[in-house]
Amino acid sequence: KMSVATDIGHITPELMDQICGSSLVFWESNHDVNMLKANPRYPIYLKQRILGERGHLSNNDSSKGVLEFVKAGARQIILSHLSTENNSPELAFNSTDNYLKENGILQGKDVRIDIAETFPKAIFKL
Repeated sequence: KMSVATDIGHITPELMDQICGSSLVFWESNHDVNMLKANPRYPIYLKQRILGERGHLSNNDSSKGVLEFVKAGARQIILSHLSTENNSPELAFNSTDNYLKENGILQGKDVRIDIAETFPKAIFKL
């Protein structure tokens, strides 16, 4: 089973029920909250929408979902839908990697974490 979830805003029990049990999850990790809040090019209303329930998942919230997916058997997570202005591949990866380590899960051993690119370069094998 493979699942794709982006533009979800917030994590619901129903969403988690649908995704848990997937071997591979293509999962949103849109923004770093501090970068978004400090971005002078984004007006307040846009920041509020992105941070709201109809917006996008932050790296921190994304990491919480990833932990649950791995506990339910996921072996590969592809972090996706990264903001080009309010995130970086390194921030998204490190946020997830650190959160998993805090919970006893090792990237590269228990799960593989990858970052989706704007132009795909890799083939992912289930």
